[in-house]
Amino acid sequence: MRVSAAGEALTAGELWLATGASVDVQAAVARTSQATVATDRYRVRRSGADAMVRNRTRYDGSVASDGTLGGMARRDVVDDTAAWRQDPDRQTSLLFDVFVLGQRTRALVAEAMRDAGMRPDEYAAYSVVFEAGPLTQTDLAERLGMAITTVADHVRTMVERRHLRRRPHPTDQRAALLALTPEGIRAHRRAARSFEVAARAMSDQLSPLKEGAAREVLQRLTASAERALGSMPARRAG
Repeated sequence: MRVSAAGEALTAGELWLATGASVDVQAAVARTSQATVATDRYRVRRSGADAMVRNRTRYDGSVASDGTLGGMARRDVVDDTAAWRQDPDRQTSLLFDVFVLGQRTRALVAEAMRDAGMRPDEYAAYSVVFEAGPLTQTDLAERLGMAITTVADHVRTMVERRHLRRRPHPTDQRAALLALTPEGIRAHRRAARSFEVAARAMSDQLSPLKEGAAREVLQRLTASAERALGSMPARRAG
């Protein structure tokens, strides 16, 4: 493909990839790694048909498989953000604040439990089994607020460590009751010492807010989030 400054494919002065009256496009592209063309309107002849490209079109210096200029696309600039602006009087949402709280507490517990022998999420699973066991895997997932598949991974790891034992459920043949073994109890007790460091550090910073009042608020927020999740429209498969 050849483009002439005087040819029908271009109007005079609208497309300049190199100096001279006539330019071979592929040769110009080979010499130009990052060429940018901004025009109001121009034509490029391609496969015997004219492709009209309007407004600020960007050419990135590539060549398409058919030998034509690559990276050419229509880019009509429309500002649709006029109504979406910063509002200095608007505060962040409660949900956002809770999200940030989760990030902060996760970092706090992770720092305190670096040498605890288990991750914070694992410690949470051990704690629920220790405090509420024996219980089923489904009950464990519900108390942790985790997906059943994630909890299944935790249970598998705990069994492999010989920290968890299963026994048949007395009324449900499909389920098993989970309880910590003596080794699991000892592992949980060691990790609890590290967790308590984080718990005390956070409690010390609550003043003048009482811990009981703070816990009540958090429990209400947790229940609200659970109900909100249940009210979300179900996703359709596929």
